[in-house]
Amino acid sequence: MNKIILIYDTWTRNTEKIAKIVSATAECVIFKVDDSPKDLSGYDLILVGSPVMRASPTKKILNFLEDFQAPPYFALFLTYGMPLWGQISSIICFRKMRKTLTKKRSTHLESFSCPGFHSKYKTYLKRPDERDFRNAISFAKSVIIKFTRISGHNNKK
Repeated sequence: MNKIILIYDTWTRNTEKIAKIVSATAECVIFKVDDSPKDLSGYDLILVGSPVMRASPTKKILNFLEDFQAPPYFALFLTYGMPLWGQISSIICFRKMRKTLTKKRSTHLESFSCPGFHSKYKTYLKRPDERDFRNAISFAKSVIIKFTRISGHNNKK
């Protein structure tokens, strides 16, 4: 049996909503970054979620990624609140996160991003929505399929 963990940070609950959908679909344990275990050596796959903050993950997620021993495989998801710039900054943010994890010899499986309501600028009202949740489910299923195929593990208990 493999072990999968999801670690996320959230500021306006957008990323938290997506994290809960992804963890339920992937059947994995979930922790907010502040409450995450320090030792992840028993995990085979980590899913990491963050809001995009100026083309970067939150400082807490960035520090977490730099400080922990990475499992063999990882997947990433982001939420953003700014039209156009959010999509562009997500690409930059994914690159930063992937670079940090691949330096630790962890293998990237997949990434996913979606809009979320921006509390200051009031963009993407009522997002993430049902379509975003369906996309999050598809992302989680795809990650598990790739992980199972590559690693030879399956996530059934």
